[in-house]
Amino acid sequence: METAFPTPPIYRITIPGLLRDKSRPLGLDREGRGVSFTPVKLPDDIDFLMRPVLAGLCHMESRDNGALDLEAFALMNDALDAKAENENRARAVREASHG
Repeated sequence: METAFPTPPIYRITIPGLLRDKSRPLGLDREGRGVSFTPVKLPDDIDFLMRPVLAGLCHMESRDNGALDLEAFALMNDALDAKAENENRARAVREASHG
Protein backbone atom coordinates (compact mmCIF):
# COMPACT_ATOMS: atom_id res chain seq x y z
CA MET A 1 0.00 0.00 0.00
CA GLU A 2 1.42 3.36 -1.02
CA THR A 3 1.01 6.38 1.21
CA ALA A 4 0.87 9.67 -0.60
CA PHE A 5 1.96 12.73 1.30
CA PRO A 6 0.62 16.05 0.07
CA THR A 7 3.21 18.43 -1.29
CA PRO A 8 3.49 21.41 1.05
CA PRO A 9 2.87 24.79 -0.54
CA ILE A 10 5.85 27.03 -1.25
CA TYR A 11 5.43 30.59 -0.07
CA ARG A 12 7.56 33.42 -1.38
CA ILE A 13 7.59 36.46 0.81
CA THR A 14 9.37 39.77 0.69
CA ILE A 15 10.34 41.24 4.03
CA PRO A 16 11.52 44.80 3.46
CA GLY A 17 14.19 45.95 5.89
CA LEU A 18 14.60 42.59 7.61
CA LEU A 19 16.85 43.24 10.62
CA ARG A 20 18.81 45.91 8.73
CA ASP A 21 18.78 48.22 5.75
CA LYS A 22 20.33 46.10 2.98
CA SER A 23 21.10 49.17 0.88
CA ARG A 24 23.69 50.19 3.51
CA PRO A 25 25.12 46.92 4.82
CA LEU A 26 26.77 47.29 8.22
CA GLY A 27 27.04 51.04 7.63
CA LEU A 28 30.18 50.50 5.53
CA ASP A 29 31.30 53.35 3.31
CA ARG A 30 31.96 52.01 -0.15
CA GLU A 31 31.79 55.26 -2.07
CA GLY A 32 34.70 56.02 -4.34
CA ARG A 33 35.84 52.39 -4.55
CA GLY A 34 36.12 51.22 -8.13
CA VAL A 35 33.48 51.36 -10.81
CA SER A 36 29.88 51.59 -9.68
CA PHE A 37 27.20 49.52 -11.35
CA THR A 38 23.67 48.31 -10.75
CA PRO A 39 23.80 44.60 -9.96
CA VAL A 40 21.31 42.20 -11.50
CA LYS A 41 18.69 41.14 -8.97
CA LEU A 42 16.94 37.80 -8.70
CA PRO A 43 13.16 37.73 -9.11
CA ASP A 44 11.00 38.20 -6.03
CA ASP A 45 13.93 39.78 -4.10
CA ILE A 46 15.33 36.39 -3.06
CA ASP A 47 18.94 37.63 -3.30
CA PHE A 48 18.98 37.85 0.50
CA LEU A 49 18.25 34.11 0.72
CA MET A 50 20.37 32.97 -2.24
CA ARG A 51 23.55 34.92 -1.51
CA PRO A 52 24.69 32.63 1.36
CA VAL A 53 23.84 29.58 -0.78
CA LEU A 54 25.89 30.89 -3.71
CA ALA A 55 28.78 31.72 -1.35
CA GLY A 56 28.75 28.15 -0.01
CA LEU A 57 27.77 29.09 3.56
CA CYS A 58 24.71 26.83 3.46
CA HIS A 59 22.95 24.37 1.19
CA MET A 60 19.84 25.03 -0.83
CA GLU A 61 18.06 22.29 1.10
CA SER A 62 18.64 24.16 4.37
CA ARG A 63 17.05 27.20 2.82
CA ASP A 64 14.07 25.24 1.57
CA ASN A 65 13.38 22.92 4.52
CA GLY A 66 13.40 25.60 7.20
CA ALA A 67 16.57 24.40 8.92
CA LEU A 68 17.79 28.01 8.83
CA ASP A 69 15.69 30.94 9.97
CA LEU A 70 15.73 34.48 8.59
CA GLU A 71 18.04 35.65 11.38
CA ALA A 72 20.65 33.10 10.22
CA PHE A 73 20.38 34.44 6.68
CA ALA A 74 20.79 38.01 7.97
CA LEU A 75 23.91 37.00 9.90
CA MET A 76 25.40 35.22 6.86
CA ASN A 77 24.72 38.26 4.66
CA ASP A 78 26.36 40.54 7.26
CA ALA A 79 29.39 38.23 7.38
CA LEU A 80 29.68 38.29 3.58
CA ASP A 81 29.43 42.10 3.60
CA ALA A 82 32.16 42.36 6.26
CA LYS A 83 34.41 39.94 4.35
CA ALA A 84 33.99 41.94 1.13
CA GLU A 85 34.70 45.21 2.92
CA ASN A 86 37.83 43.80 4.60
CA GLU A 87 39.08 42.54 1.23
CA ASN A 88 38.46 46.00 -0.29
CA ARG A 89 40.34 47.71 2.54
CA ALA A 90 43.28 45.28 2.31
CA ARG A 91 43.45 45.80 -1.47
CA ALA A 92 43.44 49.59 -1.02
CA VAL A 93 46.34 49.36 1.46
CA ARG A 94 48.32 47.12 -0.91
CA GLU A 95 47.68 49.47 -3.84
CA ALA A 96 48.67 52.54 -1.77
CA SER A 97 51.92 50.94 -0.63
CA HIS A 98 52.87 49.91 -4.19
CA GLY A 99 52.04 53.09 -5.95
